[in-house]
Amino acid sequence: MTVQALDELVPAVHAMLDELAPNYQQRLWELAGGEQRLVVELARRAGATTVHELAESVGISPQAAATCSAGSRSLGGCVA
Repeated sequence: MTVQALDELVPAVHAMLDELAPNYQQRLWELAGGEQRLVVELARRAGATTVHELAESVGISPQAAATCSAGSRSLGGCVA
């Protein structure tokens, strides 16, 4: 793929993301407070992070963050 082709693709990707944003924003609002904080913090970070770093940054225990992560995957929710 050429640089020009990628440049031409950017507007389409931006448009798609703009269309999807309201859906995911609503889904974020439906999460419990602890889950919301974790998702927002994950979105703000660039690159990988540990559960401990993530938990520390949102003010919950690493165990609660791990429970949120596992709960979110199984749709069981977050206990933080």
